[in-house]
Amino acid sequence: MKRIFFLIIIALLFFSCSTSKKSSKKKDNKTATQTEKTIEESVKKEKPFETFSCKLSGSYKGIPISASVRISYDSVVWLSASSLGIEGVRAMCVKDSVFAINKLEKEYIAIPYERAEKYLGIPLSYDFVQAIFLDSLQTTTFNSPKFSGTIKKEIIKVEDKYLLPSSVDINLIFNNQKQSIKLNIKNHKINPENSYPFSQPNGYRVRN
Repeated sequence: MKRIFFLIIIALLFFSCSTSKKSSKKKDNKTATQTEKTIEESVKKEKPFETFSCKLSGSYKGIPISASVRISYDSVVWLSASSLGIEGVRAMCVKDSVFAINKLEKEYIAIPYERAEKYLGIPLSYDFVQAIFLDSLQTTTFNSPKFSGTIKKEIIKVEDKYLLPSSVDINLIFNNQKQSIKLNIKNHKINPENSYPFSQPNGYRVRN
């Protein structure tokens, strides 16, 4: 079960890394792909709403996975991932850092994006973690020294106004091993009254 939660978190973060890497190219580059242009446009668009929430569901090798996601736009992305009714990971991304509680290994992680970039070898930022759940870009491919893969989204219209992902199909190659998972996104809510419960547990090993 530890591997399942690891896959979920890494896959979501690396989707954001890949888009960040592509968007760093100059706008006047005539060879820029439509994907890159779409990313640039999505980063610039005006704030669409104050808060957002959704539910994730799927399975990995027959084991069910579920997660709750809550967002305060341009401020906080909060996620709680569970399997078989047991919460395994709770994570919170803010503008400068990522925090996570790994209940399976009793670890508390607090790491700035700069350190995560150095460790992972590719860019990482809050904006592109948020884009996972709010960006309508349908297909992204990426490559790094440790990871490569493709992520595809299905898009639906929410409240007859917002184009948002309804599923994320993730295919990764990690340490020369293929990993695949499809997550369905449902219960999209615009401007809900969110809370973001998160605190460092007593007795957990701290990594930063």
